[in-house]
Amino acid sequence: MFARLRLRLVCLAPLALVSACATSHGVYDISRDESSYPTSYEQSGVSRNADKHKVIVSGDNFDYGTPHVIRAHRPLQCVVYARQESGIEIYGNANRWWSRAAGHYRRGSTPEVGAVLVLSGPDRRGHVAIVRKIVDSRTIIVDHSNWLGRGEINKDTPVRDVSTANDWSRVNFWWIPGTHWGGRVNTVSGFIYPDEILASR
Repeated sequence: MFARLRLRLVCLAPLALVSACATSHGVYDISRDESSYPTSYEQSGVSRNADKHKVIVSGDNFDYGTPHVIRAHRPLQCVVYARQESGIEIYGNANRWWSRAAGHYRRGSTPEVGAVLVLSGPDRRGHVAIVRKIVDSRTIIVDHSNWLGRGEINKDTPVRDVSTANDWSRVNFWWIPGTHWGGRVNTVSGFIYPDEILASR
């Protein structure tokens, strides 16, 4: 009897997961941890000459160009790349960028081209990425580095807002090695805009 009960619970678990992930914008697959995916683009066969592919969001097809990974001349942490590319002069770990921007750079919850997207979780060290394009109210394109953990540069990466309020508080990144949306939902501190606050000078 107990064996049959355990079997029924195992079989029902995936159905409960899919149900919990369903929203008005589709089903988000959070059943896989990105740590189980390839950790380098050499392992996955992805190169800077990767073919174009379509990404499906809310039942529509959008051509995002070519999300791809390139090898940097030297391994780059996300903060170094974001600082170089955005011109936002903030130093320290990514999880400190949001607080250190206060009083020096404009901050907000709306994506803008050239802004830096600041993640606060689930990785406690945080992460930063540069907004390159606004696709629609739920989708942006970013460039960032070290997402795969090898100091590489990830170019033309789609990011989608998966928050229920469409407030960019929770996002999902396109996973380039597997050419699909990543399984992890990331919490967002907000966006840091490249214009400095004059009063801080």
